[in-house]
Amino acid sequence: PESTPTKMAMADFEEVDDQLANIDDIWSRTDRLAHVAQAADAMGRNRLAMLATLLARILAEVEPGVCLPGVEDGAVGSRAALNLGVALVGSSGQGKSAFFEESERLLGCEQHTIKGDPSTGQGLIQSYLHWDKDQERNVLNDDPRRIFLVDEVDKLGALGSDTGSTLLGEVRTMLTGGSTGSSNATKERQRMLHARTYNFQLVVGVQPARAGALLDGRDAGTPQRFVWTTVTDPKNALHPKDRPPWPGPLNWNDAFLLAFELSPTKIVDYPQWVKEELLDYDYKVSLEGAEGGQMSRFGHQNLLRLKVAAGVAFLHESPVIEDLHVEIADMIIMSSRRVQMDCERVVAEAAFLRKKSAMRSDERARDEVNQDKLKRLLKNARARLLS
Repeated sequence: PESTPTKMAMADFEEVDDQLANIDDIWSRTDRLAHVAQAADAMGRNRLAMLATLLARILAEVEPGVCLPGVEDGAVGSRAALNLGVALVGSSGQGKSAFFEESERLLGCEQHTIKGDPSTGQGLIQSYLHWDKDQERNVLNDDPRRIFLVDEVDKLGALGSDTGSTLLGEVRTMLTGGSTGSSNATKERQRMLHARTYNFQLVVGVQPARAGALLDGRDAGTPQRFVWTTVTDPKNALHPKDRPPWPGPLNWNDAFLLAFELSPTKIVDYPQWVKEELLDYDYKVSLEGAEGGQMSRFGHQNLLRLKVAAGVAFLHESPVIEDLHVEIADMIIMSSRRVQMDCERVVAEAAFLRKKSAMRSDERARDEVNQDKLKRLLKNARARLLS
């Protein structure tokens, strides 16, 4: 209907409209968003980076069983966990890790989640498990909620590229809340996480030229599972003398989450017009062949959109996603797509320059070989003439 917010199909994200992606319009929508904006301005950094990190922190407080609707709820697909990835894009020294600390201070409540640095795929799974001597097996922790910080994406890429490493594959699976684990010869190494039984939030610092660690998994849907945001915002930068004071904590109250404990399904519902849009989208995906197409390419971003909308709803202490929350989420995702495309361009340019440099190096090597051959030919010719 015409009264609903502008619908932004994910298939249109390939052509990012700068006007639609203008995140500056959202900060006056609610008092909470204005508060987040002032906190970021006090740091002198990008407001959206603060908001994205804060959303990951808020979602880290949610019980694992709380999820988005599935086909049994009148939506599409399986019920999905609210696991979110955030990519903070910036060069070294721009303060990427500061958002992790300041967002906790802004949230204003002592978090009982565990901050960790994933090392291997199996180590990531083990952080949710402990060994039970009586049962003689690894069992799920009593509080399976985690938020992980990787301050440089190089760590994730290096660990993921090791022979036999399953880290990046596990990250993809766990960001969708899917079942994962392994069966080994010894009981101590047998690990299993069942779908939607754990809460996994991931914040990664990304230098643009090194974003390939995430972008290389494009076909597997890795970058589409992240909100991409720059750490700095040159267009709206404030001199330290002009920055506002720190606004203090939000005093966010998680009492609204009790509504899910009283619900048999623990579903985060969203407007019917969104369901209709996604049902139509899913039908178009079903018309594609086995090789996929333009619609399925952005399927993971559809899910990301709903996770962000849920985070925005929870920021405003609402157990239900409302029209305004979807509208704000759409603007965040549009901006995210633009940042991701910028990183893709930087990575492509860096790869081209490396290839160009390698070609020049090969040309120099060939020239040196040819010159050496010519010298030896002239030397042999001279020797024959003198003999």
